[in-house]
Amino acid sequence: MALVLNDQQRLSFEEVLDRKKGLSLNELSRRLAEFEQLAAEGLITEDEHIYHRLLMETARINAIRGNYPKAFEILAVVQQLCVTHGNRDCELCCRNNMALVKKELGEIFEAIDLWQKLLQEELELKR
Repeated sequence: MALVLNDQQRLSFEEVLDRKKGLSLNELSRRLAEFEQLAAEGLITEDEHIYHRLLMETARINAIRGNYPKAFEILAVVQQLCVTHGNRDCELCCRNNMALVKKELGEIFEAIDLWQKLLQEELELKR
């Protein structure tokens, strides 16, 4: 299904993704709740890159609020969606964010392992 957003919604979501200065955590949460509602209605679907990016932003807000397990859970979903839909850039960003969450959870060795795997893949791609 095609993305069906009006100009105001698109601008609102782009401000979230651009991390516009002056947006409070509550305002970000409100806009992300609007995204989740539109996704639930099928107006934004999981095959669209903006869906992946907004979902990753939802994970970031959860991490900021200290809900690391929920953030990691969302990031795992985003990673799978990125793989399924061939969104490699978002996948790499997602995996890096997963390592950051692991680090914040005190799982430093797991975080280092994730970063090491990312670096190894990138080196192999450049060969």
